[in-house]
Parts: sequence; C-alpha cells; structure tokens
Amino acid sequence: MEEKIQAKKRSKTFLLLLIIILIGLGFFYYKFYLIKDINKEEKAEKVEPPTSNDLNALYHDYERCDYDSLMESEQYIFLNDEVIYECQSNGEYGCYATTIDDFEYCNTTDSLIMITDDGKDLIYDYKNKKVVLEVDYFNNILYSDHGFMAYFVFEKDGKVGLATMEGKVVIEPIYDDISLGNPVFEGEYSLKNNVVAAEKDGKVGVLEITTGKEVIPFNYNYIRIYANNYVLVGDENISLTDLELNTILDGNFNDMIVVDEVAFVENNKVISFYDLKGNKLVEDTVEIIKPYDNSHDRGFMAYSMDQFNEVITIEVFTEDGEYYSCYNLHVKEKRLEKFNCSEMGE
Repeated sequence: MEEKIQAKKRSKTFLLLLIIILIGLGFFYYKFYLIKDINKEEKAEKVEPPTSNDLNALYHDYERCDYDSLMESEQYIFLNDEVIYECQSNGEYGCYATTIDDFEYCNTTDSLIMITDDGKDLIYDYKNKKVVLEVDYFNNILYSDHGFMAYFVFEKDGKVGLATMEGKVVIEPIYDDISLGNPVFEGEYSLKNNVVAAEKDGKVGVLEITTGKEVIPFNYNYIRIYANNYVLVGDENISLTDLELNTILDGNFNDMIVVDEVAFVENNKVISFYDLKGNKLVEDTVEIIKPYDNSHDRGFMAYSMDQFNEVITIEVFTEDGEYYSCYNLHVKEKRLEKFNCSEMGE
C-alpha cells in the first residue's frame, strides 16, 4: 500500500513538474518569439518618412481618403459620416472635394483636403476648421522621383505659383506658367535638382523650388532641363551648359536635345553627336527630312533600350510620319550604324 501511495505522489510530482516546464516553455516562446514577431509586424506596417532634405527622397506621409468614405451634399462634405466642411457656396452644385489630374487629395495625416467652393479652390484643415490656402484654380501636381505628390501648381489672379501639398506657398503667383513637363519645358523632368522652369512675359527661366530664387534669367524661348545639364534656346543661339551654367556647346544651331549623355545637335537638317564635355562623338552625321519647329514636332526620335545606354536607336521620319531611315549609335564604340527600318520590332 505504501508503495502505491509513493507511486501516486511521484506521478503527481512529475505531472506538476511537467506543467511547470510547459508553462515555462510557453512564456519563453511568447517572450522571445511571439512578441518579436508582433513587433516586427508593427514596424513593417509603420513607414517612417526619411529625414533627408534631399528632394529626391521627398516623402509625403498621407492616407488617401477615397470617395467611398467621402460623401458630399449641397451643404456639407462628410468623411466617414462626420461633417468636416460646411459649404459657403450658393451655386447650383454646392461644393465638392476636388481633384488634380483626376487624383483626389485628402490627407488624414495632416487633416487636409482639397475642396472647390464658391468658385475657389481651397486646401482646408478639417481638424482645426480653417482654410490653409485659397486659390482660383489647382493646376497640376509635381511628383517626386519616387512618385509621391510633392508640389502643386496653382493659379491666382491670372498668374501661377507653386505650393507644397500642405498649402505652403514656395513660389509666389507672379508667373505665366510653371511646369516640369508641358511642351515648352522639355527634358528629363525631375525634382531632384530642386529647380522648375517658369514662363514670364513670353520668356522662360528657371527657379529654385524651395526659395523661388531665380537660377536662370528669363531670357530664353525654351529651356530643357536634364539630369546634369540645361539646353538654353534663345532667339539666335542655342547652348548646352552644366548645372552651374558653364557653357559646353554654343552656336547658331537649329535644335539641340540630350539623350542618354549624348547631345544631338541639329543644324540645317543634319544631326551631329557630341559627348557632354563638348567633344564630337562620331564624325558621321544623320540627315533628317523635317526640322524642329515651334510646334515642338521634330522629324526624328532617339531612345535607348539598352540597360547601360551604350546603344541609342535613332528613327528618322518623313513629312507624313513614315520611316525614312534608322540608325544605331554605339556610344562606347563611337560608331554610327545604319540599318533597315523594316527590322524595327523584330
């Protein structure tokens, strides 16, 4: 009998010890694995904006409000069933959440929304119930290199300016146009150099975005902005400069563009090729049929499908837009090769 009692005691002790061990293992797993995974998931969900002032890394932290949660009536704008704006308009359509380039802007991070009301476009802070910026018209959006909304062009009293998405005016509305991409301002449009082209009194210049300071005076008909260069087009002269405005090429040319670190210089329907130090890349030239004119329609297309930009394909067109001739410019080998345009797309 005594042995049976001792055996039961040992069994209970073993069972208790096993329970304690299992509890300990469970706590250990929770402490060092489960919590770690939870923290990792939380960190993965929360994206911290970079602190860099580099516009190339510009980040706008917002949560987009879609029209499923943004309801409108003639008197009010609702967000998730809560009135966030009371309309002032007596117009037929009341007021509404507006869009730029078909993209609605409703920022829940900073409690901002773009609204059209009483014939004006507003940036409205619905948390503090106040208008941040009032303009006549939101024109278009300028995006950072990473695709985030960075600035918008606005119109006021017939002139245009530039503001951040939070409504801070960085370039006063005293210009006729501001853009990175309309036909007047050609090139590789990017905010990373902190500049934007503008038009004033029929001439084009370049402004520093964050200060509005004039970088290039308003003396030109067109300015093409590239990653490391400008092409400045005047009445009788075209020049290629670096970003510090040191002249690289200059002359009475008809046209000049930069394609993948190569300057295409057109003069009297003949294209010559230069590197970005001003040296002629090849002696061979390309004849074109249709020269560049003020309609921004040139008679050739140049592009590179090569990962290292070592081969630039040039397509020359007739007046009717048909193929006239095709070339491959081998940049590294400094060689121009003509080929049959029928091979295109093969």
